[in-house]
Amino acid sequence: MTVAVGDTVTASLKLFGIIDVSETPTTNEMADGILALNKLLRSEHQDGASQYLISRVNFTLRMGQQSFTVGTAKQTYDVQVDACDVRRIDAMDMGQYIRRAVNFAPMYDVTRTTYPGLVTKAHQERQADNSILVTVWQVPRADTPLLIELGGRIPAVTKQSDVLPLPDDAVDAVEHLLGKRLMGGYGRNPQAVAVQLQRADLLEQQWLSYARGRQWIRLQRE
Repeated sequence: MTVAVGDTVTASLKLFGIIDVSETPTTNEMADGILALNKLLRSEHQDGASQYLISRVNFTLRMGQQSFTVGTAKQTYDVQVDACDVRRIDAMDMGQYIRRAVNFAPMYDVTRTTYPGLVTKAHQERQADNSILVTVWQVPRADTPLLIELGGRIPAVTKQSDVLPLPDDAVDAVEHLLGKRLMGGYGRNPQAVAVQLQRADLLEQQWLSYARGRQWIRLQRE
C-alpha cells in the first residue's frame, strides 16, 4: 500500500484536533507537517520504519576486495540502495543453492589480517552521507557472490504528492507519531487528546523496541 504525504499530514492534524475534521490544512500547516514527517521517518525513527522496506540484493565481492559501500549518495557505491541497516549477509561461494551465513563482528576482529580466504565475518558502519561501509574478513581469495538483506530508508518527502510505501498499520503509527510531534507547536492541550497520546506512546515504544532489537542483534553478533 502507498499513501500520499498530504493525506498523512492532514490525517495527523485532524487526529489531534489541530484542525477541524471539515477543514483542510493551510499552506504553512502542510509545509510544517511535511518537514516534520521527513525528519520523523528519515532520522528519528528511520530504524523503526526500515522494517517495512526490507529488500535483498545480489552483489559479487571481488577477489581481494575487503570492503563495499551500500548507499545512493555516490554513483560509485557498490550497492545502490538507500538503506540504514544491513540485516544479514549470506555468501554463496559453495554452490548456487547453498547459503553460508556471514557473522557480524567488531572492527578490530574484521581487520586483524588481510590474509586471503573465505569471507566469514563483516562489520558495518554508517557514514556521514547516510551510506553504510561494510568491511569483511577474510579478504576473499576468489570472487564471492553475496546475498545481502537490507532495511531500507523511507524516500525523502518534500511535497504533498509524494507517497509513503507503508502498510496500513504503519500508516496508523505514522499519523499518531506525527500528530504527537506537531501538537505542541499549535498549543494543543494534552488532556484534550489523552487517548491519542496514549496510543502514540504505545506505537512509538513498539518502533523503538524494534530499533533497539536490531542494535542488540548487531551487538550480540559483534
